[in-house]
Amino acid sequence: MIREAILEALKNRGMKQAELARHLDINRSSLNAFLKGNGKISLANVEKSFLFLGIEIVLKDK
Repeated sequence: MIREAILEALKNRGMKQAELARHLDINRSSLNAFLKGNGKISLANVEKSFLFLGIEIVLKDK
């Protein structure tokens, strides 16, 4: 869900993973591994990604 939101936002904005990785100050390969489900990034970097890409988090009751 988080990975998909980031990938969709990158695609919609015509941005490359390398741009986001630079913004987060992490290796592109680390970001790529996370987005493929093979790695982890910190919660702080998830938040930075959402802010950078304009992704809004909405919490709802079940």
